[in-house]
Amino acid sequence: MNTRIAGKTVLTIILAGGKGSRLAPMTDQVAKPAVPFMGTYRLIDFSLSNIVHSGLQDVWIIEQYLPHSLNEHLAGGAPGIWTAPAVA
Repeated sequence: MNTRIAGKTVLTIILAGGKGSRLAPMTDQVAKPAVPFMGTYRLIDFSLSNIVHSGLQDVWIIEQYLPHSLNEHLAGGAPGIWTAPAVA
C-alpha cells in the first residue's frame, strides 16, 4: 500500500548499513541497527516506530554490514513483515 502526501506517492528509505565501529564490541556480531536496547528493542525500532506513527507505510531498508542480524529481528519469523514490539 502506498502513502500519498499532497497527491505524491511517498517511499520511506532507511539507511541501516553501517558497521558501528564506535559501538564495538556490541557491533562485532550484529549490525548497529540490530543492537539491543533495554532487552526488547533494537536501535532500528525507534526509526520504524516514528515512520509508522507518521502514517507512512511503504518502507525500504538498505543494509550492508551483517544484514542477517537485522533481517532476523525485522522478519520476526515471517519474511518481509515487521511488527512493533509490545510496549509494557
